[in-house]
This record gives sequence, structure tokens and C-alpha cells, in this order.
Amino acid sequence: ALHTGTEVVCFSFAHVTWTILCVHASCLLFCRMEDPLGEIACNVEKWCKLVASMTVDQRGKLGSTTLRCMMQIPPIKMRTTLLSYMLEAYELSSGKFIIEERVGEISLTSVDVECITGLNNTGLSASSILDEEGEVAKDRIPQHFLSKTTGNINIDDLIEYIMTNEAADDDFVRMSVLVLVGTVLAPSATKIVQKQMYALVEDLGRINKINWNAFTLGYLMANIKFVKKGRKIRQWPKGNLPLLQVHYGFPSHEITKCIEIMNLNCTVFLYAVSLLGEGAATG
Repeated sequence: ALHTGTEVVCFSFAHVTWTILCVHASCLLFCRMEDPLGEIACNVEKWCKLVASMTVDQRGKLGSTTLRCMMQIPPIKMRTTLLSYMLEAYELSSGKFIIEERVGEISLTSVDVECITGLNNTGLSASSILDEEGEVAKDRIPQHFLSKTTGNINIDDLIEYIMTNEAADDDFVRMSVLVLVGTVLAPSATKIVQKQMYALVEDLGRINKINWNAFTLGYLMANIKFVKKGRKIRQWPKGNLPLLQVHYGFPSHEITKCIEIMNLNCTVFLYAVSLLGEGAATG
């Protein structure tokens, strides 16, 4: 009682055609209501909804930063079957994804991140900034950035403040970048942004100097290595998981390939469809 299928969703961004390989499977042996690995912290859809709700002035303000390319990403859903397969395929010793002998090895590098997101691999080290300033920056977070009930940087509270206030000032940029970090670039939890991340946005001028490419890639790979250390993956890694779902240069014609998903041998047909919003990629 197994049904499998895949989608390769094609879309144009920055004059380049991209494809999203979405593999989905349902089996009576599995319960899809509860994910044994817990919740996925990454939430691209939430970020995209915020961008869509911004005023013209707000779009212009955020668009003046080096993160303007992230305002154009589509609302990608997390495909748990594909992510599980990619995580199982990751080899700690080589740092590559071993798909199968006929396909070979796949690596995820800064070049891939730049092709997928548009983020340049140049600038200051965000990790070094967090190491040197993260702890002290937590004490300088403005009160209106913090939840009144928990004292945390709550993602939904930031979004509500941005949408309600409609200001296009410096704090708007800081809040928007924190939401981006907490939902796409370096998500660590579903509801909050780590307080030390404020060090990355406190100096508004430095936002444009940070190497966001290396930051999001390094954060993801470090967390993949963390969850792969045990005998069994027990939780979803933190970080920019959509990078595992998007493959640059995948052939758009229909092909057939045998892969192993959840230890079940399935013949999977890969085909291209037009991207009409997220509705084109139902899972």
C-alpha cells in the first residue's frame, strides 16, 4: 500500500532557471500526523508572507540592503521525505551526499548557495561577530524587540509589529533581518530567534558587510553533522533546510530513477511542472 511521486518545480530567478526536486511518499506503515523527528524550525512560507505584506516604503528600505535577493525567494514547503533521504545520504567522512553509485556524490558549497539564493560569498564573518559580541549584545536589545510575556525575541511578535507599525525605519530593517535569520538563514526554533543574533543587526551599516552566504551554509552543515553523529537521526537539523531541496541545473525532461526512501525501494518519476506559486508543488 505504497504511493510515491515526485515533482521538479521550475521557476526563474535572477535570469536563471531553477528546479526544486520534491519527493513525496505515503504508506500505511507510517503515520503522517506526527513527525517522529519533531518540528522543522525553518519556515520559508512565514518569511514570504511577511515580505508580501510589506508596504512599498518598507520594501524599498529592505531592498536597499544586500539581503534584497531574499525578498524574491518563493514560499517553499519542507518536504520531509526528501529531507530524510538527503540526511541519510550525507556522509560525515567526506562531507558529501552519496545519492547512489550511478548518480555519484553531491556537495553543497558556497557556489550552490549563491546560485540558489543570490547571496554573495564575500564579507565579514557572522560567526566571528556572534562569538565576540553575541553575549554582550543580548543586554542591548530594545524592549520593543522582546516579548512582553517571555522576554524572548518572538518571531510572530516581530512580524506583527512590522505589519502594524508600517514604519520603514532602521528598526524595521533590524526586525526584518531577525525574522529572516529566524525563519530561513539560521532558524533554531519555530517561535523564537536566539538573542545573540541581535549582534548581527545592531550595527545597521554592518548588515551589508556580513557574508550571509557563508553564515547560512555553515550553520546548516554544522547542524547536519551534529544530528548525524548518533547511530540514528532523532531530530531535524536546525538551519536552512531548503538548500537540500533545491538543486541547480537538474534536467527538466522526464527521467526514471530508482532510489531508496525509508528503506523502501521505489521507482520515482521526476518531471517538470510550471511554478504557479506554492500551489504548483502540492505534496
